[in-house]
Amino acid sequence: MQNRKEEESDMATDIIYRGRVSEIGGAKAEGENLWLSKVDLTKASGWELKPEGACMGDVCIPIPPALATEFVRDGGRTFNLAALARYLGQPVVHDDKNRAWYFGEAAARLQISSCPISTARCITSPTIAARRCSSPHGPHGEDAAMTCQSGRAFTRS
Repeated sequence: MQNRKEEESDMATDIIYRGRVSEIGGAKAEGENLWLSKVDLTKASGWELKPEGACMGDVCIPIPPALATEFVRDGGRTFNLAALARYLGQPVVHDDKNRAWYFGEAAARLQISSCPISTARCITSPTIAARRCSSPHGPHGEDAAMTCQSGRAFTRS
C-alpha cells in the first residue's frame, strides 16, 4: 500500500495553457513554480527550450543569465513554466489540492517594430524585449536563422 505522499506524486497535473488542457504526469509544483521536463513543456504549452531561450514558432524569449536558475535546472532538462509566464506578464493561478494550473494571456501583447539592423524585426513589450532576425540569403530565398547583433533571439524558419 502506497503512502499519501507517493500517491500524490503519481497524480497528473492539469495544465491549461492557451485554452488547451494537458495532463502532465511528471510536473512538479513547488510553491509558485511549476517545473516540467522539456518534453512536457512543449506538450503543455507549445514552448521549446533551446540554446536561444524559450521558443515558440519563430519567436524565442532569451533567458536572462541572472535569472537562469529561476527558469532552468537539472542541467537544462527541467524548465519552470510559471517563471516564464511571470516574465511574460501572463497571469498564473493554481490549485494545489486539485493539481491544476491555469495560464492566462499576457495583458501586453508583443509588438513588432523596426530594428536598427536592416535585416531584422524586433518584438517588444513593456516586460520583454526579444528580437527576431532573419536573413534574406536563406536557401531558395527562405529566411535562415541568424544571430542578431544583440545576440538575444533568433528567427526560426
